[in-house]
Amino acid sequence: MEQERSKIVRQPPASSYLWLASAAVFLLFSNGRWVIPLAAWLFSPMMMRFLREQRPLRGLALGAITYVLAGLITNSGTREIFSGMSYFPVAAACSLFFFLPFVADRLIAHRVRGILATLVFPLAWTTTEFVFSFLGFGTSGALAYTQYGNLPLVQIVSITGIWGLSFLIAWFASVINWVWEQEFAWQKIKYGVALYFSILAAVLLFGGARLALFPPESNRIRVAAITTRRDLGSHDRDIFYRFWARQANGQSLQALDTEVHDDFLSRSTDAARFGAKIIFWPEYGVPVSKENEAPLIERGQQLAREEEIYLMMTLYTVPVDFPARPWENKVLIIGPSGEVICRYLKCNPAPGEPIVLGNGKVPIVNTPYGEISTAICMDMYFPNLIRQAGKAGVDLMLTPSRTWKGIAPEFTYDTTFRAIENGFSMVACTADGLCIAVDYQGRVVAAADYFTSHEQVMIADVSMKGVTTIYSQIGDFFAWCCIIGLASIFLWTIVFRPFLEFRGTMCNV
Repeated sequence: MEQERSKIVRQPPASSYLWLASAAVFLLFSNGRWVIPLAAWLFSPMMMRFLREQRPLRGLALGAITYVLAGLITNSGTREIFSGMSYFPVAAACSLFFFLPFVADRLIAHRVRGILATLVFPLAWTTTEFVFSFLGFGTSGALAYTQYGNLPLVQIVSITGIWGLSFLIAWFASVINWVWEQEFAWQKIKYGVALYFSILAAVLLFGGARLALFPPESNRIRVAAITTRRDLGSHDRDIFYRFWARQANGQSLQALDTEVHDDFLSRSTDAARFGAKIIFWPEYGVPVSKENEAPLIERGQQLAREEEIYLMMTLYTVPVDFPARPWENKVLIIGPSGEVICRYLKCNPAPGEPIVLGNGKVPIVNTPYGEISTAICMDMYFPNLIRQAGKAGVDLMLTPSRTWKGIAPEFTYDTTFRAIENGFSMVACTADGLCIAVDYQGRVVAAADYFTSHEQVMIADVSMKGVTTIYSQIGDFFAWCCIIGLASIFLWTIVFRPFLEFRGTMCNV
């Protein structure tokens, strides 16, 4: 009889499935295509509540299935970069990878006493994001990015990088669940609640003070970001270049390229005469065959000399024997003297992008308008690459990109975090997406949406002077601390404490 009663008591409450349903709904708006910032704070407490009320195996299985299904929906905007059906296994694998912190919390947190138990989940989450950043997709999908626009909150990334903000959001989930499990008994929870919300308040106070007391200086430089006209849309041309070597109509393709080249050079001239001193083009906006690259560059050099500007020509140069050889996705920075100051090749390709890879170093160019640098599209998801610019004291980062409706404008929003982390202004020139200019605190200076703007030119007056941030100097120190913290908890709960308890039992015998 007692055994039967015990089994009944151990049955998870039916209400636990309401937490799973709530988690599923919040997951749909916590990342990817439809981001509601508050949803990113709420999906994990709901999922965690469900898992803790279920038996481990059943709960984790149902939670993982829910997580994968939600991930397939929220990340559906990225399907364009995958061929055939490959999107589904890749997206499912990524979702399962980000479910690992919930597994760690379910299996380890109950072994830790007191408020320290709340650290398991945020440590595991931050570790997961950090490890994921080395797997080819960079920091895409990081929880911190969901808080774009909350300027006081996101200033913390200037110290910890995005890892500190992701940790803070994840910690909220485990604190809420800890309070719940203590049955809201104030005497038990008051110190833990005070600790978390004091840290959250300190983060917000720091952010507010940084915004109010250290605004960008007023000396500004005019920058022009020129994207492809809709009637010459870049997206369709990408398809042609995938089959360049197989096309019989090479002449007509060359005629299309010449029209694009003339258009970009003409609009660059107009922008220069409107006062722009730095002008650049988007990724995959200006195609050119290898044999016709030199004449195009010469025309850019002539324009830079005549207008006394810095011209950044973003080109994708396709060899005649493509696809036997990959194309070059690159930026050439041409100075007012007409000299090509540097060439930068994209370092981090999107999945399946057949390009010649760069050397892993961002260029640093000294100009009368401060130190400038550049990185291309996916490179902006790799904080360590961009931190080279922050460490070198770059004042202005110019980022050519190409997106599409499925990921615009979220991708551009994400890249603005690099500006706050490293203390430079940033201008993003995005084909088929959102062009934006922000200062080193993340304030939007100018913006132009490819799909709604009449003119495909964005003019922005941005600060000529950046600042030194703590993150630019110490890098991913916070993330490494999280890894060490998680490893310590794991070793103590799984290895050392069981050993000591076993040894104590043997001694008593």
